[in-house]
Amino acid sequence: MRDIIRKVLLESEYLKLKEYARKTLFKLWDKQKSLGIKPKINSALKHTFKLGEYDLNTILVDWYGGVDKVYSKIKNKLVNKHLTTDDLRNLEINVGGYEFSFRIKEMSLRNTQQGGVEIIAVMKIIDGGVELITTGDWLDLTDIESIDDEIRWEISYEIKDLVKELIDSVAKEYGFGSYLDHITIHI
Repeated sequence: MRDIIRKVLLESEYLKLKEYARKTLFKLWDKQKSLGIKPKINSALKHTFKLGEYDLNTILVDWYGGVDKVYSKIKNKLVNKHLTTDDLRNLEINVGGYEFSFRIKEMSLRNTQQGGVEIIAVMKIIDGGVELITTGDWLDLTDIESIDDEIRWEISYEIKDLVKELIDSVAKEYGFGSYLDHITIHI
């Protein structure tokens, strides 16, 4: 019985701490926004509030207006935009021998069985290609279906990984990474 009482008290204290952090962070982020600073989670906030990244990210998503509003921000930032491997490099995503431009044509959100969400995106390569490390050959990616089956699956997989990293990076800007269970890319 004593253990149950301790557990309830600890949970109660944790909820009070989380609510205090929420109020304080909302004020901080409102002030930062008024100064043109984009709110973000950092190690100082984790240390100050003694909360994990998951809890801080959910508070950030709430500050932005909730899951649907944050998803809309992500979608507006990525869908139907002309993107390039330079954009990926700017986010410190290693693109290897890939040099291409692309557009995310569609994006949708679906709830997962784990209680989070999955982003599903359909992309199209507009221009560019990849230099194969093994042979130095340049492959045009605009018609990926014409690439030999033996390497097409690997190239498709790598391109999908690059775009997943892009979406994940943008999602994390808004604290959305805590909700994101999976990202699926279709070329």
